[in-house]
Amino acid sequence: MHLKLYEARKKAKITQEKMGKIIGVSPQQYGKRERAEMSISLEEASKLSKALQQPISALFPEYFFIRSVPKMHKEEKQPV
Repeated sequence: MHLKLYEARKKAKITQEKMGKIIGVSPQQYGKRERAEMSISLEEASKLSKALQQPISALFPEYFFIRSVPKMHKEEKQPV
């Protein structure tokens, strides 16, 4: 489930019907996207982000690195 998307929609008091209209799908199709049963395109994510006034990375944190990833390999010291 795209929990952050669900929470943001509820907080904004917007129905699934209205969200579906925003991205051009039925309320049922929107619901499937919110439950992660269907994927959300970047264009749809952008429209949802704008409608909810939230950054895409906040709505879909599972697709973005929020923190920096530690280096996997130590840097080799170069001879002087």
